[in-house]
Amino acid sequence: TTIGNYWTDWDDNSGAPGNYSIDGGTAKDYEPRGLFVFSVGAGTDKWAFRWQINQTEFDSGSPVYPGTEFTDAQYANITEDDDVRQDDQTSTDGYYAAHRFNFSINSSLTSGIDKINVTWIGKGDHDTSTDGAKLYIFNFSATAAPYYKELDSDTTTYEEITLTGGVTSNIFTDYINGNNVTILVNQTSAQTTGFVIEYSHIWTDYIKLVITPE
Repeated sequence: TTIGNYWTDWDDNSGAPGNYSIDGGTAKDYEPRGLFVFSVGAGTDKWAFRWQINQTEFDSGSPVYPGTEFTDAQYANITEDDDVRQDDQTSTDGYYAAHRFNFSINSSLTSGIDKINVTWIGKGDHDTSTDGAKLYIFNFSATAAPYYKELDSDTTTYEEITLTGGVTSNIFTDYINGNNVTILVNQTSAQTTGFVIEYSHIWTDYIKLVITPE
């Protein structure tokens, strides 16, 4: 929605405003136009999906993996940059722990977009192999793998990281389909089994998508 009381510097804030009182009454702030966060509209105009993805699914050209939607409680874990995280680990060899995010872009914004920018805050850890995570946006016009364009990565640590990146060209042909933008974050290494099962883990603390109009 585009009504409400907005920040002037919303692009630098971690979430949308909340409710507040004015002269004994109640006013409601809405998500600023162009900012998409899960504190507003989770499961309504933006969705998160959890668990794991393998290379075949990643290269399939179908941005539906992973496909288990967050519960309300799990959505609550990713509304703010507050060290409250939604965590998942793999259950099958060859799979990477992953979270997928779909954002429905209001048609009033799709008339002219200069940039799509994504910021993800979280952790990626593997029991024995390379730690860290990678951030992607799905390219709907790609005709062969890779269908996901890598925006950022950090494979040096299991501690919390911030990944951020964006696209500025071919936005409507490549990255928006039916007013939808698809973002994927996966842990860097797949689950394997040696003497023990070596799991891949992903934690999402917070994610935001920012649309910059022309």
